[in-house]
Amino acid sequence: MDEFTSLAENKQDSSQKNDDNLSLFKTIIRKDTYFVMSPKQLDRLKLVSEAVFKLANETLLEIINQNEVESWMESRYGIVKSLWKNGKTGINLIRIDFAWDQEKNFKVLELNSPHQVGWILSGLVEKEASADKIGIPLAPQPMFYANYVLKKLGPKVAIIILSPNAEYDLLASQIESLGGKAKIIYLSEVGFQDIIDFAPTGLFWRCLPGLIERSELIIKISNLRIPQIPSFEYTTGAIPKTYLLSKSDFTKNLNLLEQHKAVLKAGDSAGGKEVILGKNFKDSWEDKLKEIMNSNR
Repeated sequence: MDEFTSLAENKQDSSQKNDDNLSLFKTIIRKDTYFVMSPKQLDRLKLVSEAVFKLANETLLEIINQNEVESWMESRYGIVKSLWKNGKTGINLIRIDFAWDQEKNFKVLELNSPHQVGWILSGLVEKEASADKIGIPLAPQPMFYANYVLKKLGPKVAIIILSPNAEYDLLASQIESLGGKAKIIYLSEVGFQDIIDFAPTGLFWRCLPGLIERSELIIKISNLRIPQIPSFEYTTGAIPKTYLLSKSDFTKNLNLLEQHKAVLKAGDSAGGKEVILGKNFKDSWEDKLKEIMNSNR
């Protein structure tokens, strides 16, 4: 999803235009960018959220109920299918991302489980995503990941990232709540010095394909001989993601995946553009939000 859809940081701000009824939405990529929406616009946006939520779950049922499922999908989502087939709710989805493979075949890119980062928490979504109402959740207990990181890396952890991410802010606070110390450091030459100054007992890397472009700096950091581990592909999600492959690096990166499992999502469309959400939802989120914002003010 693109920067316009990271709306979980929704908050009321009476200082904005001196109107308590305006909802202030902060974007995730451009931290200094805000959308101000009227109550009517917010209600319309929630309707979009609920519609996509319903479509995603309907699409999951269509996938589950197929007599034959492609092997790559069976291996990745088989546990969800088995739970549904046993008459239990395996997991509710907020979104299903679709994409196309190298032969232009329409594929499921990833199933996205409910969490409160990057989504409008409408009434329906909040109800369906409640932990005691989604049947058998596939996500681990809330503090499982923080405990794992502390056990692997010791009491002082440097979290290395490329761009702001609310999940790693959460991980850092959880580590500190368990008595450890954590610092988020952006991968850069300045960040390299920050690592030295912080003197961590271990490095935690957020694994993204963009790391390939910083290989020289990564080798430089590895020479510090500090224990390190990669991130899981998602800290709060329940189901693994397809590895993101950029167009320019496709040939170089394809060896990271078995070819029959590779579902392409072009690097320049990683913000949600050219990805269909739910069934036949072909507008990018940016266009959809602009449409809502510009109507019936």
